[in-house]
Amino acid sequence: MFRQVLLVAVAAVTLYGCQTAPQTSALASEPKTPYALTDADRIAIRDGFRTSIRDPNSLVLGEAKATKNSAGVVTVCGVVNGKNGFGGYTGFVPYLGVLGTQDGRRIFAVVNIGDGSSNPQAIAMVCAQNGIT
Repeated sequence: MFRQVLLVAVAAVTLYGCQTAPQTSALASEPKTPYALTDADRIAIRDGFRTSIRDPNSLVLGEAKATKNSAGVVTVCGVVNGKNGFGGYTGFVPYLGVLGTQDGRRIFAVVNIGDGSSNPQAIAMVCAQNGIT
């Protein structure tokens, strides 16, 4: 029985690798222009993180860079630090997020925080694809 389950699992993984790649949207490949973060943007970023981390009062935002595409989407890449469950700072880790406007005010959505083994590389790759290095 175990052998049959193993064979089915191997077949599924093998076939999964044969699927076609998704089509890349035009927005993903278009050039992005550098975007200078305003004070309102930085406040929105801080507010966006307050709902995403364990201890919002320990939030320390480091350097952040941003680009804007033709649709007005502002991609933000930077580093953030905060306290863990033991009360110690974890060290700066990269993050990726998107700035927007809702009801006339700036809002920020955290897309990913690079606190795992592969997340920092994935964030660096997406940031580079958006013209942020």
